[in-house]
Amino acid sequence: MGNSNFLEDKGGHYGIVIIIAAFMIQFLAFGIAESIGIYNIEFLDNFDTTATDVSLIGAINIGVFLGAGPVASYLMNKFGYREICLAGSVLSTVGLVCVPFAPSMHALYVFYGLFTGLGYCLAYIPSHVLSGLYFERHRSLATGVVTSGSGLGAVIFPILIQYLIEEYTWQGSFFILACLNLQACVFAALLRPLSAEKIKDSDSQLDRTKNIEQEKMLLGDKCVEDENAAALEKNGNQSHVEETTSKKLNKKWKERYSNIFGNFNFVIYFISNLLWNMGVSIIMVFGAEYFTLKGQSKVDASQLVMLFGLGTFFGGILSGALGNVRQLNRIWIYNVGTLVTGICSLIFPAEIFHSYTGFAFLCFSWGIWFGVILGLLVVVLADILSTHALGDGMGYLMFANGAGCLSGPPLAGLLVDLYGGFDSAFYLSGVVTVLACIIMIAIPIKHRCHPVMQLQVDHHITKSELVILNSAEGGNEL
Repeated sequence: MGNSNFLEDKGGHYGIVIIIAAFMIQFLAFGIAESIGIYNIEFLDNFDTTATDVSLIGAINIGVFLGAGPVASYLMNKFGYREICLAGSVLSTVGLVCVPFAPSMHALYVFYGLFTGLGYCLAYIPSHVLSGLYFERHRSLATGVVTSGSGLGAVIFPILIQYLIEEYTWQGSFFILACLNLQACVFAALLRPLSAEKIKDSDSQLDRTKNIEQEKMLLGDKCVEDENAAALEKNGNQSHVEETTSKKLNKKWKERYSNIFGNFNFVIYFISNLLWNMGVSIIMVFGAEYFTLKGQSKVDASQLVMLFGLGTFFGGILSGALGNVRQLNRIWIYNVGTLVTGICSLIFPAEIFHSYTGFAFLCFSWGIWFGVILGLLVVVLADILSTHALGDGMGYLMFANGAGCLSGPPLAGLLVDLYGGFDSAFYLSGVVTVLACIIMIAIPIKHRCHPVMQLQVDHHITKSELVILNSAEGGNEL
């Protein structure tokens, strides 16, 4: 593996184009979405509102951004990766253009929260899934590099937005952001889908070990249509064929759902992601405002938010390097990242760190492990489900992420309004993030009771190889 050529992976040379396009889409989407904390200060100054109401803007945006994953997964499977990514780029731009005209907080919930959030979801998921599908041997490295785009965006956009607000007011800054965001259409147009044959080849041994019905599910609706044509020719009964089609489609979707949520490891991963996103979204939404209340200027606060992004940038690259080391267990790397982000959240309120240097250290440390988690998100999911279910699994996982992001900031905002300070919000963030780590430990504990299953996580054995091993051992799949 160490000597294999990156360009010789199954996606070929065009895989590099996919990485660049997905990198830039994450750069724009996460860079703008994660900078909402800069605008919270402006919204509090310009609208007669509370911290809880303002927190809902970012919460709805990030919640829909990630939580609409099943919708994005369904649409991209039906209409195509490129088409849905283009639609998302346009929708998010429309939302940004409408924000300056918002007459109230409720309008901001719709324009920035719903329109922009849904647009980013439709742009992000197809690009991120494609970056995983284009690579087999170097999937961890590819997704790590792509994920670092979100970190670079979080480095540049807070400073850029602060400058734009000072020069053109917060309303004017949104028009400029919309122009920048529109460039995502260019990168979306570069997302050429990987051929069905290459996707099938990556799991060909898995398909041969299973029955023919699973192979039909992998090939999609075309197989169903072919079978219907054969049934029509044989029976000459159109109504019978239509009834058969409906049953097969229902069976296919039930199998997809049961294959994902019938997987113990995915359910644990799902719950852990929900809690982790509940915690980290609190830091993303309230970070800038918290720093100003602790004595930092608005410029310093935006620089500290930038350090979140800088850490995320390096963390994404680090996750790509670590994820490709066969001797390292990716589940444990993921758990370490979850634990460290939780600990950092818990010690933000400590007085010893209430200086620019102290906050900078915590922000950069938090950002590094935040980036590691993002970089491993698709890789760990592929370890659990394999590539043939990656699109559907990513959609459901994003729903968990969105639910966490949608619930975390409002709960934290309620604590802020009740107790009059942000320390309680950061404690809440730390507790739920550490809890996400504790829950995730259930996966390696279960694997210790099933040594064959542990091979896949420890040594990155492919799903198909694991099926063969399990057949020899009389065990079950991961």
